[in-house]
Amino acid sequence: MDVAKHTDLLGLLPSLGYTLKRIGSYYTTAEMDSIRIRDPTRWKRYSTGQGGDAITFLQEFCGMRFPEAVDYLLAYHGRSRDSPDRNQPIPRPKPPPPRVKPPFVLPPANPDQRRVFAYLRKRGIAPKVIRAFIDAGLLYEDAQYHNCVFVGRDGSGQPRFASKRGTCDLGGSSFKRDVLGSDKKIGFRLPCDPEIEEVAVFEAPIDLMSFCTLCLEVHSNAVALCGLYSGPLDTYLRDHPHLKHIKLLLDNDEPGINAAKEMRKRYREAGYEVEIRVPKDSYYSNGSLGTLKIPAIGLNVKIVQGTDSAALKKGVGHFEETSIWNGNVGLAAHNRGTNSYFGKIHTLEAGDEITLTTKEGTRTYEVTSVAKVTETDRSSLENTSNNCLTLYTCVRDERDLRWCVRAVESTD
Repeated sequence: MDVAKHTDLLGLLPSLGYTLKRIGSYYTTAEMDSIRIRDPTRWKRYSTGQGGDAITFLQEFCGMRFPEAVDYLLAYHGRSRDSPDRNQPIPRPKPPPPRVKPPFVLPPANPDQRRVFAYLRKRGIAPKVIRAFIDAGLLYEDAQYHNCVFVGRDGSGQPRFASKRGTCDLGGSSFKRDVLGSDKKIGFRLPCDPEIEEVAVFEAPIDLMSFCTLCLEVHSNAVALCGLYSGPLDTYLRDHPHLKHIKLLLDNDEPGINAAKEMRKRYREAGYEVEIRVPKDSYYSNGSLGTLKIPAIGLNVKIVQGTDSAALKKGVGHFEETSIWNGNVGLAAHNRGTNSYFGKIHTLEAGDEITLTTKEGTRTYEVTSVAKVTETDRSSLENTSNNCLTLYTCVRDERDLRWCVRAVESTD
């Protein structure tokens, strides 16, 4: 039994068809990059918290029962359960059977997406982004366990990869696992615009969706590796040879930093321009998205997500269907009462400065117009190619109208 337990994983895994990769002080595999091997006889999969020795590895990833795993490892060492003498010569074992990749089948879909919507909203993903991913066939809720299922499609639009993410994380990290038979070289990705020469790269699909929430104009040219294996990026670059620039937005932890540096070196040597950027969570520790300053009316207030009454009690509300940084940022607040943050915006004049600060940075705008619009007129909230700011509030004693202040990014 000790022989089986103390099998050297660095020798065993290649014999099973896995490709070992050394990253800093540990080994991982190209096929499952959340695996960590620091002690050659022990493994741990950080995405699920599982770990153990060679026996548990064969049980978990090769589908063997405990006796089968022990027998397999004893045979790997040229021994058997009833070997009388450890030093007695034994015929060499047969080579391990070839690994047969299971067929890829997407889990059955749930009739509705309520739990997926609720979970991703809790993670700060804009409803507009969630709906767009669902409508594009990139995301759905599975029927059996109500997981988020992120679907990776190849260049022809066929599903080739899927990653499941649990929607319940009350005890800490939620469940994560790829669907059996997934092609890790596809990963999770958005379509590629032939007019854009840049691709943004993330570790997880939720990271990619957070980026789309910050930059609502982003609908293409992004890849989530679903780990730190660069295969999905290689495939995307091969499918779209016009791409020249790579933005790496991997996690700001030790594995993510090391992987980003390694990728930057490799892709620069391949002729690409590569930039490492630290991804930013949208929210500050106080739960706000940032701050809004309007010196002309003495306003300095935090921005919160949403425009319902609960949100507007806390600060200026952000229209969830608009960007929080690039493009058109839509904000609203009361114009009377205790929280009348926008009570004086109708007094602003062309040229007055407004400053927006988020985790993406600080941007200054200049007021271009102040006008009354009907309550139902939301045309000013539509996305724009230039960076602008739109402020809404009620018109006192005119219930059917709203004040609408437009401002554009200052060029000074």
